[in-house]
Amino acid sequence: REGAVTRTPVPANAAVAARLGWAAKKLDRKLDYLCRRLTERGVRGLRGQIGDEAVDRRQRLVDHVVLAGLVSSVDLRLLDP
Repeated sequence: REGAVTRTPVPANAAVAARLGWAAKKLDRKLDYLCRRLTERGVRGLRGQIGDEAVDRRQRLVDHVVLAGLVSSVDLRLLDP
C-alpha cells in the first residue's frame, strides 16, 4: 500500500559500494558527508559523539530520507534489483 512503511534490512556497506561501482572507502566518505550535512540541519541519530559515528546510522538515514519524502517508493522501484 502506498505510504505504508515496510522496514527491510539495509544491505552491508560492501554490497552497497559494489552495487554503485564504488570503493568501500568512497561510500564511507559519502555517508559521512551526508550524515554530517543532515545532522547540521537538525536530523538526529546520524552521528555519535566526536569521533564516534552513531550505531545504525544507515538505517536511520534510510528511515529519514523515506519518511521526509526525499526518496519515494517510485524512486526505489527505479533501482536495479
